[in-house]
Amino acid sequence: MQTPTPVTHRAQAPNGGRVRGPRGPRLIAACVAVIVVAVGVVVGLRVTHKSATAPAPVRPPTTNAVSALEWAPPALSHPKTIEVSAQNRELNLDPHTDYRLQMPAKPITVPGGLTIAGGHNVVLIGGTLLVPSVKAAPDPQQRRGVYLKGQTGVVHIEGLRLDGDLSEGFDLDERLGATVQIENVQVGMVRGSRDANHADVIQTWAGPAKLLVDGLRASSDYQGLFLLPNQHWADGPAPQLFDIRRSVITLTPGAGYGVWVPDSAPWFHADGFTIVTDKSDRGKVLWPASQLGAVALSTSSTSATNSTAATSSSSAGTFPAGTPGVGYRTPGYHEAASS
Repeated sequence: MQTPTPVTHRAQAPNGGRVRGPRGPRLIAACVAVIVVAVGVVVGLRVTHKSATAPAPVRPPTTNAVSALEWAPPALSHPKTIEVSAQNRELNLDPHTDYRLQMPAKPITVPGGLTIAGGHNVVLIGGTLLVPSVKAAPDPQQRRGVYLKGQTGVVHIEGLRLDGDLSEGFDLDERLGATVQIENVQVGMVRGSRDANHADVIQTWAGPAKLLVDGLRASSDYQGLFLLPNQHWADGPAPQLFDIRRSVITLTPGAGYGVWVPDSAPWFHADGFTIVTDKSDRGKVLWPASQLGAVALSTSSTSATNSTAATSSSSAGTFPAGTPGVGYRTPGYHEAASS
């Protein structure tokens, strides 16, 4: 965040600001001149002060309600508003500017999905985005949900629904140290295969510094979370925290792994995170399996669905309030907004 230019105050005149001069007409003229100059100084200071003082950013309210989301969107300073549409879906934003992205009041089909490149703090809340059918768009790149790249602050995606013939849910290239918050988001079935497109609900190959997920509902016939934040950024720093809470990913029989992380992932944390998979695939909850103890995942069977669930707490399956998609309303937040 840039430091505002300080206001330079004029030095006070000697003798308490009193001006001495000749008497008579010249004295009157001199006094008028002083008054004019003084008014000019006052007006000038007021204008300078107004331009140098920014209004305080609006911060979303917090609540103690159990149904509330964990993380509030960032506080925005002088944000620009951009309306997303099928024609306006590749956004190249100023990395020093905050943005509020508005989805349409009706579901939209967006070939190629939504690309958000750049921006400082970026907030998108609500809306439904559909990708085309495989027949209409055989190239998997045309059926990706959301691609986030190069934010410099916090990008907050909340209450969004992704659906259609998805090849990917979210792809992240956040090597500038951003924080990515994905909350109360629903991702329809992402489809892929080992020999073709490796479909993932969330994939990151560079950064972010923090990935904070709460209330994710998703399905996949290939993989869930593919989290290799240094895969294409080997010289970059390791992430600070990837935190997944109150989320469920359902894998179809024969799918790949629910979560894929590096051999060492001390930054990965799960709390109430459930992977639902067929009993025959119970070994595909997490790769590498050696990380099971590190992230405190355990397995339990669910007879109602004839599946196996991997979860880290008894709160699994308890979602925040609010239905993702058009007409979404936020249930509030536990933590205050960041700047």
